Amino acid sequence: MEPEPATDADVTALAGAFALAFARDPMTVWRRPTATHDDLRVYYGALIGECVGLGVMWKSHGCRAGAAWLGPEGISRRNAQRRARRRGVEPRPAGTTATDSVLWDWLDARLPQRPFWFLDSIAVAPEAQRQGLGSALVAHGLVRARAAHCLAFLETSLASNVNFYESHGFQIVDEGVPPGGGPVIWFMQASP
Repeated sequence: MEPEPATDADVTALAGAFALAFARDPMTVWRRPTATHDDLRVYYGALIGECVGLGVMWKSHGCRAGAAWLGPEGISRRNAQRRARRRGVEPRPAGTTATDSVLWDWLDARLPQRPFWFLDSIAVAPEAQRQGLGSALVAHGLVRARAAHCLAFLETSLASNVNFYESHGFQIVDEGVPPGGGPVIWFMQASP
């Protein structure tokens, strides 16, 4: 089944899948150590809602899997939203704090300096993992990046994801620990 664009009607179901998938993710545990499942659903619901609004969220298999793939235009629109939040023009998504800006700045400093497609986030509900849904969502974005003659880029804090992404043609280009500690983050890209 080919991934489809997610709509506003999909946000709640996708937020549930993301909350389950990211519950033990090192970055999630570090940034939100006391978050409940409901807290994570609210947080991911806000982020997924933004991605749906930007037209960059894809879903698969009844919202059991989803991925936000931002092309160069989507990255520009997201960055404009972040700047507006910092100026207080737009509210921050539920579950985020002003200190998240330091982390975003650190992450953004490692982004490629040429046009690229960004796998901003991807999740597969635990009961649907190992069925090829994640691979289909990764492949879907890679096809779009290559059609645009752009490299693809992602970051992960889960060591077991590194091999998964390498199997799709990504290579580690950097790694580091965020300001204030936290898990190692691997930065990976795939050539066009």
